[in-house]
Amino acid sequence: MYRLLLWMVAVLMAVPAIADPITFDSVASFGNPEISSLTTEGFTFSSGHFHTVDTPGLCAFGGCVPNMDGSTVYISEEAGSLASPITMFATSGSPFLLNSFWGTKAFLDDAAALAGGFPNAGTIHVTGIFDGGGGIVPRQGLLDR
Repeated sequence: MYRLLLWMVAVLMAVPAIADPITFDSVASFGNPEISSLTTEGFTFSSGHFHTVDTPGLCAFGGCVPNMDGSTVYISEEAGSLASPITMFATSGSPFLLNSFWGTKAFLDDAAALAGGFPNAGTIHVTGIFDGGGGIVPRQGLLDR
């Protein structure tokens, strides 16, 4: 299963701290570099392949979807043959609460992405495990327990 995590403005909190949005604006990025690990704002994001996107116009297939919230950097995984899930962990090792997630498709032209070998570039799969057991179940775009 391909997983896609694009810009993520997530409200997260390490239990029992106060929630702060993660915007990735403090991440040094130039030219949408490919990376495999990124630590910022108390969390580590890792994958076999993903990007920090700072210049959406450099992306293929009509360009990457621009950040709608005014942030300057976001993370992206483009699916297709390069797909790897992006995992997120609190650097403290503590459980955390994901209150909100903001994500969207990777490219502006879904048809071109499909023809170019990226059939899942318009899909987001969010999975997770609750601290007390059980998992996240997506339903109508929402994360429900």
